[in-house]
Amino acid sequence: MKKFMDKDFLLSTKTAKEIYRRGAEKTPIFDWHCHLSPKEIYENKRPADIAELWLSGDHYKWRVMRSCGVAEEYITGKKSGYEKFKAFASCLPYCIGNPMYHWTHLELQRYFGIETPLSEKTADEIYQKCNEKIRAGGFTPRELKNPMLHVSAQQTTLPILWNTMCCSRKIQNLNAAFCPHSVPTVHWALNSLPLSRGLRRWKRRYTARFILSVS
Repeated sequence: MKKFMDKDFLLSTKTAKEIYRRGAEKTPIFDWHCHLSPKEIYENKRPADIAELWLSGDHYKWRVMRSCGVAEEYITGKKSGYEKFKAFASCLPYCIGNPMYHWTHLELQRYFGIETPLSEKTADEIYQKCNEKIRAGGFTPRELKNPMLHVSAQQTTLPILWNTMCCSRKIQNLNAAFCPHSVPTVHWALNSLPLSRGLRRWKRRYTARFILSVS
């Protein structure tokens, strides 16, 4: 039987495998939209456990849990990391066919060396193995970021908060550039505000500098 999500996951033909191995596999990523926190990358703190790493700010995982009827105290509330992880694990089998199922298991395989499918039954074992890896080191934001070959990561944030992104410029020893951006609905909402003209002017200058630096 074919191995669960092996190295040829999604590569169903010989041509696909060859193109990926010869080109895409080691090509740097230009990520136009992500939810990485510049503050967390700047502070570079090691997570306490897999629950903090996975569930402290991932709204996609929160959406899965809410869709499954999980109480909010197990999502953003005061339940322990173990209890939150167990709650998420109990929801994951319902995500088969959804990218969340694949993302979760790719992360378990590539960062933790775990190939066991996550479910309520396997949650305790996987929780323990992940935490052992985290305690051994290599899981601070910058340590996780460097192997990913990012050229640029565009972080989603409000334009009014762009001035807080100066910390991104101070991040050293990282093979990526970080630039703030926001979704169009935010810009439309700002059109009626007195600050919007200044923000648009600042954005034009920032964008022009970024394009010149990349080119």
